[in-house]
Amino acid sequence: HIDKLVANIVEELLPFLEEQAQNIQELTTIGKALSAEQNSAIVLEMILSQARRFTAAEAGTLYLKSKDEKSLVFHVVHNEKLNTRMGGTSGNPVTIPDVPLFANNGMINKENVSAYVANTGEVVNIPDVYEADGFNFEGTKKFDASLNYRSKSMLVMPMRDHEDEITGVLQLINAQNRFT
Repeated sequence: HIDKLVANIVEELLPFLEEQAQNIQELTTIGKALSAEQNSAIVLEMILSQARRFTAAEAGTLYLKSKDEKSLVFHVVHNEKLNTRMGGTSGNPVTIPDVPLFANNGMINKENVSAYVANTGEVVNIPDVYEADGFNFEGTKKFDASLNYRSKSMLVMPMRDHEDEITGVLQLINAQNRFT
């Protein structure tokens, strides 16, 4: 009975362990690419693609701070369901307006989740943007309505450089269940 129990446990764990080994291998590849790659579009595309894969996110956005540090600029946008790619290595320009980091009164923008994360360094996990309090998702809702899409979950995290300075924001949208 114990042999069968151990065999069942190994059988259950094997796919997970294989996936983790693959993740480690891909993280190593990303690390090597980050240190060697001179084309920032390729690196940014790689970061968003792998973050989406690791989290099983249907869509994602990678923003970088503008040179004057007053806004977040969309650099790479992916949406698998809408079959859309902008920026990065796609060859398609990003047509989405920048996100201001500050309100008109000079205070930090706390209404937009990506600006909030860029300003505070906090990670924000939202199970459903249509049910969330504390952030203004009118832009997201307009985007959804115009494309017959439904943004639901969001994981929004700061991107930091080697000096721990926030350089941008990674936003992952609509996590999918990998095991269904």
